[in-house]
Amino acid sequence: MEVLFLTLLLSLILAAVFIILFYRDRKRNRFSSPESDALIPFEEEKSRPASGQPVPAPRQDEPGS
Repeated sequence: MEVLFLTLLLSLILAAVFIILFYRDRKRNRFSSPESDALIPFEEEKSRPASGQPVPAPRQDEPGS
């Protein structure tokens, strides 16, 4: 009977942790969706030069220059 009580207690704790983490994640990423999150690896990185290093001039053959 003690095993049943421990199993029930452990499953309730796991369920509570899941619910808390789920709502915390939903609150943090309110305007996010799985579709937009899946496209993040395909975005171009916006690199910033380290402090003290000059910013390179844009090349003339790049589109949008």
